[in-house]
Amino acid sequence: MPWQQIIEFQRDIYLSFAEHIKSFAAGGGWFAFLTLLPMGVAFGAAHALTPGHSKSVLATYLTGSSMKAHKALLVSMALSFTHVSMAGLIPCPLTLFVMTFAMIHQVIITGLLFALSMMLGVCVTLSAVAILAVMFREQLARLLSTRPRLLAVVSKSIEAVAGAILVAVALHEIVFA
Repeated sequence: MPWQQIIEFQRDIYLSFAEHIKSFAAGGGWFAFLTLLPMGVAFGAAHALTPGHSKSVLATYLTGSSMKAHKALLVSMALSFTHVSMAGLIPCPLTLFVMTFAMIHQVIITGLLFALSMMLGVCVTLSAVAILAVMFREQLARLLSTRPRLLAVVSKSIEAVAGAILVAVALHEIVFA
């Protein structure tokens, strides 16, 4: 999905949520609001696809670790929880908006339920990243264990490229300093 479509999808769900919470606050009943919660899961999943949700950090960490898939899922769940609950380094501004909107309309429970459904969606996306990272690591380890010569060539190549980059940077600093 291109970024603009993801952003438009999130906006549509947000506007729908705003209408449903207003309706609920005006006495619209639980049924109308509860039908929106699956959209909250979809919203969270799409939201987690946008930049800034630690997908690359999670994938890098899990690729470099020896963690099994079930523990990787626990890590992705913890990351989802901390993002959506205003914990962690950067709280989710969308969750802050939802909770503020719900508080303004004096229906805090709706904000909490939507945040929970959104967290489930974020968890779906981050769990997919976690599983893919673990599968990638396992496949790479299997490939390299069956081809020790390939591992040696790749290792030496990485060392050579890193050395060449260091020499180039040093020469640049000497010449242009």
